[in-house]
Amino acid sequence: MTSRSSLLQTIKRLIGYFQNRSFSNELKRERTKKYLYQNETKHHGWIHFYNKARRWAYYRPLYSTYANNKLGFRISFGLIGLTLIGSSFYILIASPYFQISPNRMIIERDDTYSDVNIAYKAIEPIYGESLWTFDKDRVRELIQGLEKNIVSVDVSHLLPNSLKIIIRSSPPRYSVEFPGVGRSYLLSENGILIPNRNKEVQFPRLQIYSSELNESSFLDYKEAVQSAAMKKIHEISRVFSVDFANSVITSEIYYATENELHVLLENGIRIMFVLDNSLEKQLLSLKLALDQTPGLLTSPENTYVDSRIVGKIFVCAPAEECKKNLLKIYGVPPY
Repeated sequence: MTSRSSLLQTIKRLIGYFQNRSFSNELKRERTKKYLYQNETKHHGWIHFYNKARRWAYYRPLYSTYANNKLGFRISFGLIGLTLIGSSFYILIASPYFQISPNRMIIERDDTYSDVNIAYKAIEPIYGESLWTFDKDRVRELIQGLEKNIVSVDVSHLLPNSLKIIIRSSPPRYSVEFPGVGRSYLLSENGILIPNRNKEVQFPRLQIYSSELNESSFLDYKEAVQSAAMKKIHEISRVFSVDFANSVITSEIYYATENELHVLLENGIRIMFVLDNSLEKQLLSLKLALDQTPGLLTSPENTYVDSRIVGKIFVCAPAEECKKNLLKIYGVPPY
């Protein structure tokens, strides 16, 4: 009997032990949750600084000081602001730090006909100007003033005190010859003479008779043919390639004083045009005459065909007499 009661008591103690253990573990878990919760919601002292009441308490002296002397503070802050603005303006506009310097200037070309050395010389007047206030249009005018063949000038900043300039020339259209001038030139599409540095590239030949150019000792980048006349020369070449395809042009002669173009064909016949507003009608008259007289531009008897008078085509046949006429009119022996 005693043994049985002892066993029961032992079992009860074991059950109580495990019950107490489960309760203890549960209690620990609850305490842990509470502790963690307190950690998450606990406010440290430096966060309390931003509490509304404490923040007001902190800034109240400053605000009181400002409220008691608003005018003085406004004047002080205004002077400080003006000083900063003035200093910034001086640094950006007047300071030597942002003045254009020739030491880091970069000029490039995207063709083989522009001269960067002339471009460097042209922009010398802008050295010392502010990088922020200089006039890009003035840079273009300076470069194009010395190199009239330049049609594009791209200007960009190079901080702190320089520029990058890219220039592009009008493409050449003719290889130009001047009587008595040994140098070879190219004529750009806008009528400017360009030194011919690459003799391997071939262009159509154009001979220019101009008293002004013939008397000049320096022809580089000068205007030889006005842009309006150049457009009409282009038009004549275009019409011949389309409407007179059987008549091959070997060379052309431009008389500056008369503003005339003489086209020399492969068979030696010369066709005369005046480069004015009647050019379209001159070409039309020539085409109509060619329709009526198919051998007008192929006959070996014809020396020149004069289409300068609208609605009329004159043909000169005797070679010797025709050459005398040309010499009398233009003062130079004909080709």
